[in-house]
Amino acid sequence: GAFYSDFSSPSDLTNRTLVGMPIGPSTLLNLAVADTPIARRSTLEEASIFANLTYHLGEKTELSAGARYIDFTSESRLVVAGQTLADLEEDEQPVIWNVAASHRFTDDFMAYVNVDTSWRYGPSVVGVFRPLTPRLDQFLNLDSEDSTSYDLGFKADLMDQRLRVNASVFH
Repeated sequence: GAFYSDFSSPSDLTNRTLVGMPIGPSTLLNLAVADTPIARRSTLEEASIFANLTYHLGEKTELSAGARYIDFTSESRLVVAGQTLADLEEDEQPVIWNVAASHRFTDDFMAYVNVDTSWRYGPSVVGVFRPLTPRLDQFLNLDSEDSTSYDLGFKADLMDQRLRVNASVFH
């Protein structure tokens, strides 16, 4: 199979700031309102291909494996009052996969094991409208995340299929 996505999310807003001068303990003299234009531009493009194969070893055992190649591009820009505070480009090509096996010991009892990987891109340029320091940047422009999952379990029908028990352990 194949998948393609092209997403653009432009956002424009104006941050209004009251400029005033205190003239008493609880009184503020309004001098002006400063309008700060904020423009955020973001595009995400993904093209991927994937395949999955299933092989039956007799009538009771099934093996399957699949993979997906992802070509991902992200561009993100934040401009506040004409000054570019963030201009980021990401280009990644992760491959994710899964392998699974199941065996039906009887018509009422089946066990399985599954191992797979996942990936998602990290977020960037969220609502901080001031120049970034290295310390602040490490919390706002996050790396993509990937993981590997393990799952082992069984499914059983009992009492003439009036009771179904499913149990699994996963990490």
